[in-house]
Amino acid sequence: MRRDRASCIASELLADLSSRPAQVLLLGFCSLLYPALMGMADGGISHVPGLAADGLGLRHSMVTAMLGPASMVLVIVTELLFPRKLRRELEPFLAAPVTSSEIVLGWALVPAAAATLYVVAAFPLCELGFGVISRSPLTHLGADVIAFTLSTAVSTVWVLAGSLDALFKAAGPAEFTLRMIPAWILLLAIEGARQSLRFLGYPRAAAAALFAGLILGLCALALVARRLDREDLIQRI
Repeated sequence: MRRDRASCIASELLADLSSRPAQVLLLGFCSLLYPALMGMADGGISHVPGLAADGLGLRHSMVTAMLGPASMVLVIVTELLFPRKLRRELEPFLAAPVTSSEIVLGWALVPAAAATLYVVAAFPLCELGFGVISRSPLTHLGADVIAFTLSTAVSTVWVLAGSLDALFKAAGPAEFTLRMIPAWILLLAIEGARQSLRFLGYPRAAAAALFAGLILGLCALALVARRLDREDLIQRI
């Protein structure tokens, strides 16, 4: 039953998103162009003497992995949900017989699907760009897939948790932007720890840092749902 209600919420959100095809197509094009460029940059760097044969790992960085899903999350929250809140259109929705967890889960399903599609489309472009420029065989492909997938999941979960928390608490666009800052700082900290461990020669510890970031992000998202006071939010809308 919970899944059915969450699916209905996700379907409604997806319908609203599909009413903006030009914006979605432009977002998709830009999101997929960047990974290809980062792969080409890594391919060029791989020819520089003294640097790693696979470049600097730009194509597998958090920035590359987060671009598509994080942009989708921000479009959903800032272009669809936050304007609804300002127009007081969320009030009947929040008063409906659904739980806070179902609301958050429903709103999270669309970004989760977008993140999955992004991994499937963006990772091959990363490796294609690298292979075309470097002209060298791809190595550690399995580990790279796992790292890219984890990076995408971590960034999606943290941006979603931060944006939904800001949606529920912010009274205006300026406050929304300020409330998003902690999520960006945490993502930078996770990526900094991961890259530091990677360059120091501890790839397993770097992967563990990503996995820990994912677990913490899921906990943060669950906390957002748990702390959602719908009656107080309705009064403040």
